[in-house]
Amino acid sequence: DRFSISRFTSSMDTTNRLYTAVKNPLSVVDASFENLVRDTPQLKTNLENARGAQWNVRGHFEELFSSAETYHQIPYLNLPNAADLLPEGTLVRYRGMIQDMRDPEYYPLAYHKPGSPSTLSTAKYRERIPVEDLEHLRNSPSCTSERLPLYCVPIPGENAWIKEGLYAAQLRDPPTVVRELSAVTTAHHANSTASASVLGPGSSRKRTLASIEPSSTLVTSSTLSSTASSSSEVAAETPSKSVRSSAMRKHTKPTQDTGASCSMRTDESESESVSESQSEPSDVAMHRQTVVVERSLVMEFNRPLDALQLAIRSETDIEPTCLVKVYGKQLDSFKLNTAFEFVGVLSFMELSTIAAPLLGDEMDEGDDPDRSITIPCLHAISYRPVNVHLPLSSTDRTLAGSALQSLMSGIESKRQSIVRFFASTLGGDLLAAEYLLIHLLSSVHFRVENEVIGKHSFNLVVDPTGSTPLNATEVVNALSRLIQHVLPNSVNIPLTLATLNSIRFLPVKNYERERLDTAVFQLVAGSHLLWDETGLEAGKLNEAGLQNVNAISKLLREQSVCYDFQYHQTEMHVDYPSVVVSTAKSLFKCDCILPVRAQAPSNSEAAIRQSPYVPAPLALSLVDMLELCREYFGQLRQLSLQTLCQPVATAISERYAEMRRQQLPIELQDLSLSMSYARLFAISHGESEVSYTRWQSTFDLEQSRKARLKK
Repeated sequence: DRFSISRFTSSMDTTNRLYTAVKNPLSVVDASFENLVRDTPQLKTNLENARGAQWNVRGHFEELFSSAETYHQIPYLNLPNAADLLPEGTLVRYRGMIQDMRDPEYYPLAYHKPGSPSTLSTAKYRERIPVEDLEHLRNSPSCTSERLPLYCVPIPGENAWIKEGLYAAQLRDPPTVVRELSAVTTAHHANSTASASVLGPGSSRKRTLASIEPSSTLVTSSTLSSTASSSSEVAAETPSKSVRSSAMRKHTKPTQDTGASCSMRTDESESESVSESQSEPSDVAMHRQTVVVERSLVMEFNRPLDALQLAIRSETDIEPTCLVKVYGKQLDSFKLNTAFEFVGVLSFMELSTIAAPLLGDEMDEGDDPDRSITIPCLHAISYRPVNVHLPLSSTDRTLAGSALQSLMSGIESKRQSIVRFFASTLGGDLLAAEYLLIHLLSSVHFRVENEVIGKHSFNLVVDPTGSTPLNATEVVNALSRLIQHVLPNSVNIPLTLATLNSIRFLPVKNYERERLDTAVFQLVAGSHLLWDETGLEAGKLNEAGLQNVNAISKLLREQSVCYDFQYHQTEMHVDYPSVVVSTAKSLFKCDCILPVRAQAPSNSEAAIRQSPYVPAPLALSLVDMLELCREYFGQLRQLSLQTLCQPVATAISERYAEMRRQQLPIELQDLSLSMSYARLFAISHGESEVSYTRWQSTFDLEQSRKARLKK
């Protein structure tokens, strides 16, 4: 009928709009700009009016992709090989942490097209503009605006279950654009394989980098700012060796037009350079070649945990880094170490570097140490912060509220199940399980002068010579797997002499490279640190080792990290809950020390006890338990607690005064720590305020812990 036909036509129109917005988002931007020019005639006579004009490009895209189904059609750049597959100009989304913030750069927000004074154009959301436009810009008025480049890295320490929850849907059911590109790539790969079989096995296994360079002209921002140059005066150079990478890979990218960089950096000392284009072979134009990069280049991507992972094992993950350029008036709202999901236009950008051999690796014969890394560049149209406690939760407040209500239903029995589950990982020690549960709920809530309220550093002492001995390595492995399955972000750090002496824990400003060289202590808030002190042996610390020991002590004591800017240090407040596992009292002072006392587990608990660190498929019951733990900690870590009411505070103060009169060994620090525990204990029961009963329960727990320490 007529209604069904109309509905079908409307559905097709929406599908076409979505497809166009993903495959060619700049066409949507240009159409929006044309509408702006048409509705604002004064723009043609005064370009400065463009700076305050409302395009509403972000609102248009957010409305177009407002539902979960339509948002799914935007491909993730985080997926392996996504940057090798997706062409420049595609609408993509990237999820990452801001590792460094570059100087703001200026771009032509509005300018007259050459040869047509009545036609206006824009460079917003673009990395390059046509060369003829660039030449015209040098001698004609334009309206410039500011954008902020953010160097983003995959969220450090993000656990596998989060990645699976985020990316599994796109791997099972790729967006339409990705399916089309994959089909073309598969067909081309089959043709290439057939050709290779004809040519023979020894034909061009390793291609020279010059042969896979894209045909494009790159002009630096200083060229744009020049007022007296012409195209004939711009010197062309031989193309430098380049590593085009999504993570640890070289690749080329197809380009449609010869273009020039449209940005002007605020650093005017940047020298001019132009890379002369070379013809790209037709097979590479259809599909980018992928070549594994040497390990010596891994550190150039400046990801916080790469050095630590390479020290422990010989590989890292392959999620790409990305240079994100953000627009708008709220540029000051972006801070280091915060996580966002950006949606924007994909481009690519070269970062010059000198790649030195890493960890004893030698460069291949003929390799040039002077080369450049090409990383994805995303011009952000919209963005939203990542909920680091519940990354997989819905952004719909109604759904989020119903999830919290569901958790609160029967929370006491759920809490008891989690405690027993934790105890099975700790040799049946229920007291240690209680403290571990409280610890995993801890987070910094506020700071008063030198006091950090809410932090909790926890030292678990595993005595391998006790009456029921535990293997310290097994406990560390079990605890590590448990935390990785329960919390969104966690990092395991082996405390050995080699690690302390060779790995940098504090970020350092590199003025030669004009970047912040990252380190282990550059993580998102709420990241959990598990310190394995069981392998620490006697030995000598070098200067770096001593600096790292001091940095770890400061982190556990004050939850702060000093960024080294060479001429001065900047203290950054962090929130990294930490557990130190040792076979004796830790080298580092912690808020809480607890020896683990193993109990003989029952037969029913034995299987569960093994599960967290046996790399076998998880049983269904264990999967359900892990889901409960994830929801429990994710929801309750965000629970706001009311200020301690006066009657309860008075009762607690009177109790302590009475104990002091009885000359019991009670210190003021004990009062502060017990209040912190009472707060966490109340949160663990889903309560929004501390009652005297909860404080009494934590006081009894502390008495049990201190009695165990005396033994």
